[in-house]
Amino acid sequence: MFNIALVHPMLVHFPLALMPLAVLGQLVSMVRGQTLFERGCLARAAIWLLVLAAMGAILAAVFGDMALDRAVASGTSMA
Repeated sequence: MFNIALVHPMLVHFPLALMPLAVLGQLVSMVRGQTLFERGCLARAAIWLLVLAAMGAILAAVFGDMALDRAVASGTSMA
């Protein structure tokens, strides 16, 4: 049987890796003289990394809530 509680720890690491990369991409883009919303490849990639990181964070939160519900249902204390 598939244990849903094991998905949350895997998903948590994606936003943690993507957000610093997005910030670094935006900083490099700004140092090169581009504004944040120009059509440069690096700035566009950084925006997409932020979008993917946000989606990953939402997904990790959903699976974390599901894992908590399962843990409480199996008798784990909340204290």
